[in-house]
Amino acid sequence: MDYTIIFLKYLGVFYLLYGLSSLLNKKISNTLMTLVKDDGQLFFLGFMTILFSMPIVLLHNIWDSYLAGFVSFFGWATLLKGFFIWSFPDYIKSKAESRLNERNLKMRSVFSLVLALVLLYFACNPSCLI
Repeated sequence: MDYTIIFLKYLGVFYLLYGLSSLLNKKISNTLMTLVKDDGQLFFLGFMTILFSMPIVLLHNIWDSYLAGFVSFFGWATLLKGFFIWSFPDYIKSKAESRLNERNLKMRSVFSLVLALVLLYFACNPSCLI
C-alpha cells in the first residue's frame, strides 16, 4: 500500500476522532485553557505535536502529486507548529486566550469533521485526484 494512502487514513481518522470528541465534550474549552496555561502541559503538547508529525516527515517527503504533496505539506506544517509551541510558549498562550471560546471550538470541530471526511474519501478513492 502506498504511503500516501496510509497517511491520508492516519490523518483522516485522527481528525474524525478529534472533531467528534470536541463536539461531544462540553468542557473542552476549559480543558484546553488549563492545558495551555500550564508550562509543563504546553511543553508536552508541543512534544506530542512533533511526535505526531515525525512519521509523516520522515517517511513521506513526496511531492509528486496533489495528494502526496498535501500529506507532505501537512506533516511539515505540523512539525513547525510543534516547534513554535516549544519556542514561543508565551505567544501561544496569548493567542489561545483570544481564540479558545465556545464558538471557535465548534467551528474547528465541524471543520475537522469535514476535513476528516475529505481525507478518508481520497484515501479510499485515490484515483479521483492525482
